[in-house]
Amino acid sequence: MLRTSQIKYLTNTSIQEIHGDSNRLQQIEIGAVLFMPKTLDYVSARDNQFSYGPYLWDMLHISLKTFDVSHMFTFHREDEQPQKCSYDIICKKEPDTESEMKYGMEYSDQTFQARPLPMPHQLTLLNYSSCHFDYSVLAFNLTKNILRNVDLSRNLLTSWIGPIYNVKSLKHLDLSSNFCSNVSHYFFSEDFGSLEELHLQNNILGLVLPYDYKGKVLQNLHNLKTINLSQNKIQRLSKDFFKSQLKIERIDLSENTFESIDFDIGHLKSLKYLNLKNNRISYLSASAILQLNSIGILNKIFTIDLSQNNSLCTCETINFVQWLVTTTVRLTGKKNYTCQLSDLTLVSLENIDKLYDTLSKDCMSKIPLIVALVASVSSVLIIICSGLIYRYRWKLRYAYYMIKIRSHKKMVLVENDDDKSYMYGAFVSYADEDSTFAHKQLLTKLEKENGIILCLHKRNFLPGNDIATNITSAIHNSRRTIIIMSRNFLKSYWCMFEYNMARMESIYERGHENVLFLIFIDKIASKELPLHILELVQSQSYIEYPNDEYGDTVFWDQITQVLTS
Repeated sequence: MLRTSQIKYLTNTSIQEIHGDSNRLQQIEIGAVLFMPKTLDYVSARDNQFSYGPYLWDMLHISLKTFDVSHMFTFHREDEQPQKCSYDIICKKEPDTESEMKYGMEYSDQTFQARPLPMPHQLTLLNYSSCHFDYSVLAFNLTKNILRNVDLSRNLLTSWIGPIYNVKSLKHLDLSSNFCSNVSHYFFSEDFGSLEELHLQNNILGLVLPYDYKGKVLQNLHNLKTINLSQNKIQRLSKDFFKSQLKIERIDLSENTFESIDFDIGHLKSLKYLNLKNNRISYLSASAILQLNSIGILNKIFTIDLSQNNSLCTCETINFVQWLVTTTVRLTGKKNYTCQLSDLTLVSLENIDKLYDTLSKDCMSKIPLIVALVASVSSVLIIICSGLIYRYRWKLRYAYYMIKIRSHKKMVLVENDDDKSYMYGAFVSYADEDSTFAHKQLLTKLEKENGIILCLHKRNFLPGNDIATNITSAIHNSRRTIIIMSRNFLKSYWCMFEYNMARMESIYERGHENVLFLIFIDKIASKELPLHILELVQSQSYIEYPNDEYGDTVFWDQITQVLTS
């Protein structure tokens, strides 16, 4: 313990530096610090064992500018016969001094109820590194200060929760080598607005930073110029991670596990150096190359380090190889880069120009072959598919409309049983120009005189349904389909549609039963008939409409017999 009696005679001296390293100090007697000389600027108390105590509030009254308390709990083991200190001297006085109460209430309205932390008013540099400091950094409110440089590296500050308040003058902060795997979105409060240099290397921030999708961790660090995130096992960063760092000049992401540059950097117009050394980047994407080139145009000294990566030099990455040759961006140690070829051999990029020329020739000789092969295979597949679709076009259309009418509640479908009864005795397919024959002669002779119910599109089709669906339903619900064959019929799209749907019905629904009955009302030569109709005429019966009275009687008797059998 440092006592008043040991330092009280220093008060009238002009001492500027005091070194009290390696004394195993744990506490300072309350009031003792007040006897320090007014000229004191620098105190080194390395390798001691200080703990939190009320003496810290006495620090508010000294003019100290630099305080080095690093390497605590490092070299000395605990004494076998420790010094016996008066408990009253150390702990009887409660830490409720006027100063502590004043600064403790300064942020009493803060959401996080930050704990007050006393700081000498003139202190500019605090070194608290390598102290085996082991706990989570919660909310703290520093007393009035002009701190510019704080070193908390090589401790065990594994979680940075915060927020930390009243660090408005802070320029340099070192939190490296703390095994930290968690940093909150509000740890760096708005009071960090003056921070220019941030060292976070050798932590485990790769567990949390990739999920900072909106760039909230660094959102208040608008004046940041240097950030070191090396050795953090970071595999990726979100697109907006650096969105607020418009003044940043140096970014160190070396010795991580990046495989690509997915985060935005094109807006960082002041960026001078990007370190991606020793990652797993095999090539740069077109968007990454575009961003790097845009920075290089604005900043002629912009430099990037891509050494010790798994670069690939293949036809698939030839754009990246071309960029290595042509870019104006400075590449650190470019001659020492290596690249893996498609045959897995490693080559040096010392003669990158020659390598690119060779690669271009190899790739160009393969590209036409690949394009031709892909085009040929695609053409063959298209031809085969087109042929199959054309061949089975009516089957496909018939299947489509049958599925459609079966799913339509208003459509009445008759099951295909041998003893079924149909809605219609026959569906009549005719051209509009032949409607007189269908509506007068055919309707009179078959329906009115012989009781055979006919389905005619102008009379029986359901309104509201599309024509194709009505046709398919009518054919399916009719015992026969009568084709009024004429030259007008052959010219009509919907007549040919009805003919083909009737053919599909006979093949796929009636088990090849002959449901088609052709009536020729025009004299049509064989050469005028389409092939598929000619085949039907030659293989099945048909009838021609006569011009004499006797033949007319036989004609109607034959039709009636066919439709009622």
